Amino acid sequence: MEINPEPYKCEICNYVTFVKKNLLWHNSCESHLSKVRHIKPTAMSIFNEIKRLSNEERDKLLKYINDYYFINKSAFEM
Repeated sequence: MEINPEPYKCEICNYVTFVKKNLLWHNSCESHLSKVRHIKPTAMSIFNEIKRLSNEERDKLLKYINDYYFINKSAFEM
C-alpha cells in the first residue's frame, strides 16, 4: 500500500486520502461517476459559449485566465 505525505485529492467530490489505492477506488464509485457525468455537459456548454465569442472577446478572456493563473499559481500546483 502506497502512502504519500501529500494527500491525494478528488477536486470534484472534495475527497482526500493519503493512500493512492483509496483514491483509485473513489474514482470508480457511483457517487463520483455521477458527479463527473453531471460536469461534462456543463463543461461542454461553457466551451460552446466561448466558441461564440468574437476573437477580441476570446483574447480578453484568455488574457484574464492567464493573468489569474499567474497571480494564483501556487493554488493550482499539486
